[in-house]
Amino acid sequence: RPFEYIVLRQTPRPWQVEDSVLVLASMFQLLQDEGRREATLATMRQTLPEPLFALLAVSGTRWDAPLDGSRLPDPPLPGPGVIDLRRTAAPAVGDGRLELPTPGSNNWAVAAFRTAGGAALLANDMHLPLGMPNIWFRTRLRLDEPAGDESALDVVGLGLPGTPVIAVGSNGHVAWGFTNAQVDTSDLVLLDLPADGGEDRYLTPGGWRAFEVVRERIDIAGEESIDFEYRRTIWGPVIGRDAEGRPRALRWVAHEPGALNLGLLDLEQARNVDQAIDIAHRTGIPAQNFLVVDEAGSIGWTLIGRLPRRIGFSGSLPESWSDGSRRWQGWLAEDEVPTVVNPPEGLLWTANNRVVGGTALARLGDGGYALGARARQIRDDLRAVERHDERSLLAIQLDARARLLEPWRELLLETAAGAVSDRQAAARLTEALADDPLEARPDSVAYRLVRGFRLLVIERVLRPLIAPCVEADPGFRAGDLRQIEGPVWRLLDQRPLHLLDPRYAQWDEVLEEALADLLGQVEKRGGLARFTWGQRNVVRVQHPFSRSLPWLSRWL
Repeated sequence: RPFEYIVLRQTPRPWQVEDSVLVLASMFQLLQDEGRREATLATMRQTLPEPLFALLAVSGTRWDAPLDGSRLPDPPLPGPGVIDLRRTAAPAVGDGRLELPTPGSNNWAVAAFRTAGGAALLANDMHLPLGMPNIWFRTRLRLDEPAGDESALDVVGLGLPGTPVIAVGSNGHVAWGFTNAQVDTSDLVLLDLPADGGEDRYLTPGGWRAFEVVRERIDIAGEESIDFEYRRTIWGPVIGRDAEGRPRALRWVAHEPGALNLGLLDLEQARNVDQAIDIAHRTGIPAQNFLVVDEAGSIGWTLIGRLPRRIGFSGSLPESWSDGSRRWQGWLAEDEVPTVVNPPEGLLWTANNRVVGGTALARLGDGGYALGARARQIRDDLRAVERHDERSLLAIQLDARARLLEPWRELLLETAAGAVSDRQAAARLTEALADDPLEARPDSVAYRLVRGFRLLVIERVLRPLIAPCVEADPGFRAGDLRQIEGPVWRLLDQRPLHLLDPRYAQWDEVLEEALADLLGQVEKRGGLARFTWGQRNVVRVQHPFSRSLPWLSRWL
């Protein structure tokens, strides 16, 4: 028996088909947020003036690099007639979870006419959380049949333990890869309750309906079972209330019949880009950017996974569905899912970013697109080489330059020049920041300094603006605002006093305080020489048992 079963005093049971399905289903929880971002936006919309909400909740910035070249407009800064922090002090509340997590998967494809060897190339990095055991393992499936028999099979790629599919890989005719699409695959439904205050029923397009009460039993080895009870509606489970106390139900693709299937198996027999894209459009997995290349030199992008067709609303904010005018109506059809095949420049790229605009974006929605800086850097690296080969694609994968941080370095240098009175200290800081190019290397002091300065400034700029949100919802997550880099830079560029925290007399004080905080961290860590990115970015992968058995964690 594996040691985990010995520790738990359990006997392994034979693997069942439904276990494989559950493994695939668990990827929905890993890759999608189950309405969390929409709840964040709802709190903002309920507590902030509309112009301020529009500024902070943008879906795009100047760093965008979509495949269609689209640019989303910048909303205007709200004027002092809308909000003036100098006159109304922000509430003294918590920080609203200001950490800024960043998804990190990347992929790109190069058509045959842009490669040195005359064959299309595909690169893919799927950056899922590190854990023990690992999520992916390399697999080769080979089925030998008589020459010319189409059932012959030789597929190499990455498999997901417990499932029969090759998630990404190649069968010799096509090669394919994924990144999380970050499109909107869930909605929060506001529930209308009776006017008498009762909470035993809710309004539907067909009239009043009683909540379904569901009881689940969770068995625990050696202990009493736990009974879990929740209410369910025709749209999905009730998952809480908004800032105004109104209950909400979750409509989520993962709960829908047909959202999950084994269509990925058909990719093993695909012969070209067009066939692979057809398979992608009928496959049920969490929505992904799907890049594919074939032996003829073609390349293509589309979305793989089921996507809801929304009727009567955008899906960006919770709304009532009780009158039937707002609803889901099946899945998007194949011709409604955006697709790009053989673009003129022979390049395709995705990095969890917004990939399209216009009507296509309206259909897909925004499920929390990553800031476009990473996609932009990949795109620019691809365009900088006339003829690519495996080495040039590897160089892009290993590119540790932090182009997003270059403007922050300039701002830090400007701030230090005027705020650090000790000339020797200022000189040492300037020397440490002169690391060119700025890269996320383990030995880089400059990278850690600039990255830390950026986060400290964003925190000070953003906190007074979202204070009403945190006051209304202590669990408010500012980290769900993936595009906040854009609004923050617009504020730093224009420096409007009415949007400045009243603790400061002018914007320079924000930067100076952030610098002082940063230098305090440097001193606490033993000086600049020890303030490296490698000292901060320490990987520690441990077995799940290490949390329950801390005395064994060193060996797990």
